Amino acid sequence: MAKKPIQKITPSKPVPPSKKESATRPEDMNVKTGFKVSLTAKLCILLALISCFVYYNTLQGGYVLDDVMVVKDNSIVRKGPSAIPELLATPHLKGYLKLGNDTYRPLSLVLYAAVFSFAGDRTNAANDNTAAFHACNIIVFAGCVLMLFLVLDRLFRKRRTALAFMASLLFAVHPLHTEVVANIKSMDELLCFFFAFVSLYLYAGYASSGKVGQLVAGAFCLYLSYISKETVIAFLFVIPFIFYFYLNDDKKRSLLITVTATMAGLAFLAIRWMILTKYEANVHSNINFVDNFLVRSPTPASRLATEILILGKYLFLHVVPHPLISDYSYRSIDYVYFSNIWVLLSLAVYLALIALSFIRLRKNPGDPLSFGIIFYLATLALFSNIPITIGSALSERFTFYCSAGICIALAFLIEHFVARNTDISILRSRNVLICIAPVAVIYGLLTIDRNNDWKDDYSLYKSDYAKSPNNIRLAYDLSNEMEKAYEKESNPAVKKQMVIQSMTNLRKALAINPNYSDAHFEIGVDFFNIQQFDSAILHFLKSIDLNPKQSNAMFNLATVYMKQN
Repeated sequence: MAKKPIQKITPSKPVPPSKKESATRPEDMNVKTGFKVSLTAKLCILLALISCFVYYNTLQGGYVLDDVMVVKDNSIVRKGPSAIPELLATPHLKGYLKLGNDTYRPLSLVLYAAVFSFAGDRTNAANDNTAAFHACNIIVFAGCVLMLFLVLDRLFRKRRTALAFMASLLFAVHPLHTEVVANIKSMDELLCFFFAFVSLYLYAGYASSGKVGQLVAGAFCLYLSYISKETVIAFLFVIPFIFYFYLNDDKKRSLLITVTATMAGLAFLAIRWMILTKYEANVHSNINFVDNFLVRSPTPASRLATEILILGKYLFLHVVPHPLISDYSYRSIDYVYFSNIWVLLSLAVYLALIALSFIRLRKNPGDPLSFGIIFYLATLALFSNIPITIGSALSERFTFYCSAGICIALAFLIEHFVARNTDISILRSRNVLICIAPVAVIYGLLTIDRNNDWKDDYSLYKSDYAKSPNNIRLAYDLSNEMEKAYEKESNPAVKKQMVIQSMTNLRKALAINPNYSDAHFEIGVDFFNIQQFDSAILHFLKSIDLNPKQSNAMFNLATVYMKQN
């Protein structure tokens, strides 16, 4: 039998792996992962630098508004680190005054006490290094921005890093945050946000890895957020929402996350109740009309309509953050009815947002737009005055949490309609840069400019009263600051002009609300300064009649009587 010829085997060209096979090669995955980590680090550094840059000029600011109560004149905080155990076991303002309706927010006070050890002067608060306190606010705010970015990147499973970055960038430069960052007192808001998002990051890690240490650490950080400020109570809804619709790979882990988050909240409420009850600071007090004018709405329908209008105002300020004012007391906003077009428009927009979020969420449980809208609505609900009345009708600091939701929604719109792509490369897209860069620059410049108003009380009230001349609280506050400046001024002509301007502002406030006790007191001081004692007595008596606890008016009235023998 003939042998078959031996076939010569010639080496063929190597066949390149398919794209799918290439992407799954271990060495290529390592390269990709390394690049991803490196890129994330670079984006974090960029966000931190931007966050610090837009608030750098707050370092020249002093104590403003409630900074007096939490640092400047707080007898416990000014003891330094040795007072930390006392701060953890007492109501928020015990070191300044006793309140029947106090809060329990010790974590920011603990930080103040620690900073005071090297930035404070025990003998004279005027010599305090306020720049150190402002620097802490800037650093923690930068931490908030970074945690927002890292949580969003993990929430969308690192598939929408560009969206997470754009949302965090808008959050970093948004002018609505100036009150929180520029005001030392608002460290409570910053710490609350920071630890809440650290908690989300740790919980997300546990949902992925199942490591119990991350679950425990997440619950502990959530508790730290609670003892910073109660605002995080909204996360009792946010956390189950996230781990049901977005990170629900393991239902048992999602359930444990929800349980531990609830336990952290219950632990806080129990400790808060015990401490406030011990110091008789757990009594609900009536809300001052000047603080929240909604308590005296003409009718229930008018109140609801005005509340809806305010919700529309919040939404408008997120898109057009101008003008900004530190106080929205009576009459920054007038009472309205459902016949008002802006009320109907606001109601229509909010109903549309609710419907849109649920429709999109039903179609795609991981939809970023739905998450942004629902996060905004959930965190804003606490401050809507519907149905629970809070201490203020509207305040810019109330937007700190919910603005993250708006920033996520805006970033999604850019990703969806401008980039039409979810890849990280869209950050280099000309169209995306043309869209987001001008907004970031304008917002950043507005933030830097607004920071200048927060330099001191006088600058803040002067700037804000010019924007809201019908605001009776701002009229009083500005006149009060002018009184302090009056005492230091030596030029008689300048002093005279100060009194004239102060009385003009106060008369306007009293024309709006003749029963404003503080305004009567302050205009009485003006009459006292120009030695028109009969008019001073008249306003001091009126102030005491309207508010029998007006001790300053009693003191000044006694001083006038002494001068008249």
